[in-house]
Amino acid sequence: MDAAPLRLAKNPDGGVNIEWQGRALHSRRNPKQEALRFLNQVEPERGPLLVAGLGWGYLLEAAAELSPLARKNLYFFEPLAEVLAFWRASDRLQTLQELQLALFFDTASLRSALPPGKVRIEVHPAYGRMLPALALELQSALQGDVDESAKRRFIQQWLWHALRRLCQPGAIEFLQASAPLQRPSPLTLYCGAAPTLFDDLAPLQALLRQERRRFYVVAVDTAVAPLLAAGLRPDLALSIDSGAATNYHLGAALQRSLALPRTLSWLAGSPSLESCTESLIFYRSSLPVDQWLAAGPLKSVEEFRNETRNALGLALLAARATGSAALALAGASFEERSGLSHTPGSGYSEFARWRASRLQPVAGYRPQAYRRSNSRRAQLAIQGMQSMAQSAGLEIWTGAAVAERIGRLAAAPTALPVQSYPRKEFADFLLRHWPDFSASLQREHAIAPAALSRWRQMLRRAHDFETKDEKIFSRRGR
Repeated sequence: MDAAPLRLAKNPDGGVNIEWQGRALHSRRNPKQEALRFLNQVEPERGPLLVAGLGWGYLLEAAAELSPLARKNLYFFEPLAEVLAFWRASDRLQTLQELQLALFFDTASLRSALPPGKVRIEVHPAYGRMLPALALELQSALQGDVDESAKRRFIQQWLWHALRRLCQPGAIEFLQASAPLQRPSPLTLYCGAAPTLFDDLAPLQALLRQERRRFYVVAVDTAVAPLLAAGLRPDLALSIDSGAATNYHLGAALQRSLALPRTLSWLAGSPSLESCTESLIFYRSSLPVDQWLAAGPLKSVEEFRNETRNALGLALLAARATGSAALALAGASFEERSGLSHTPGSGYSEFARWRASRLQPVAGYRPQAYRRSNSRRAQLAIQGMQSMAQSAGLEIWTGAAVAERIGRLAAAPTALPVQSYPRKEFADFLLRHWPDFSASLQREHAIAPAALSRWRQMLRRAHDFETKDEKIFSRRGR
């Protein structure tokens, strides 16, 4: 882990700072307060947290003032031998060690000290600029891929979202089998959230104004707000992420429109979608709930396996459902531009404004998952896209190809093929098979019996409420 030469510098009050390429690693006015603000933002109370990149150690001094729980969860790692040499040349190393915090200088001792299970990694923003691959290297050295503990946590969250969604009143729509390819066919245009989005759309602007009816525009939820701001309303939004980031994307889009476009998601998608979108369509995924329902109410619905592992796969699914013969891509690259991982104006921009500081400017904000190298992520997505497109008989077009062939395109459909199901059918089916369903969740995904008991009670209450309503309306009808 090498960086350009560092040098010690003095702050106006005489305190010590470290400079890299003429830029200070710490605030020149109040470095300790800046460090404390950073630690509060990363929320060490949530669980074990590794903070990498310490500079002159103000983070350690700030951590000493946190609660006992926060101090217990914190692990500190300094990757640069040059910084350690600065500490040893003065009494700084001894001063910091006297704080009795978990401080490490090599990954071997750090690995042995970390607790089992998921440990979050936060890299000091200044070190993120010096060593862009630091987080990825630490992840590889300490944890490898997502561990079993994290997988269990995600599957439990997904199951909770899905079951809670099935407990709501009314009907639910699922995307049906793909439509046959049409000749001539419409074109599905996918808008991702890469920084290149509007550059990729530039050659199509005139066509989108003059021949909008020939385009079926789908957009990842991250890109909906920037597109609405630019005057392009997607026909369909795509939403996979069930985490808190989706709420910021939805909020940013709702500032531009009273309701989001019709949205395609899965049962475990964000719980906020119902209150923000015109309507929701779900696809049958490999989630355990979906697999069980496939033996009952969803037996006629085709399962969709997303080989791209991102919203690009949903774009291919939408293209198949519209009968498109081709999919055009905009903002689908995984390349950063000017330090940006996403197009400006998304929910990430709103979130960055909320936590902006000298070290974390809005323009340079990158989500946690994108602070690591995207090469593996991009490779998987591209391979998955190529495989899925070939299986579906879809061509992938560039903007130039669209301009050449626009006259041969048919009008895009106004609706997707969907089937509506009463949610009560799903609750009935799961309750009838609950002993086997819960046993499989406990065996295959280590779901705790207490959680299973709560989920069953939730389904039972929803089922009884719906049944009571049916009886009331039946009496009124007589």
